[in-house]
Amino acid sequence: MSERIRLLSDRVQQQPASQVLRLQRSMAYLESNEIELALADIQAAETLDDPVEVAGLLLLAGQPQDAMAYLTVAQEQLHAERPS
Repeated sequence: MSERIRLLSDRVQQQPASQVLRLQRSMAYLESNEIELALADIQAAETLDDPVEVAGLLLLAGQPQDAMAYLTVAQEQLHAERPS
């Protein structure tokens, strides 16, 4: 395990509800070619905040179909927030 992943893992343990930390760690996993671990962090992050951030990492992880689903959610949220 790389030092970066270890440090991010420590921070995720301290702040498990942080989407940013989970997405940062997923990127570190992707860079280390640990795809399954990266996808696990992306899946954990999906419930925490911004679907666009999750979609971007899913694209990097080679999951374009899943990324499109998150972009659709983001689009629906924008339409719901827009005044009629």
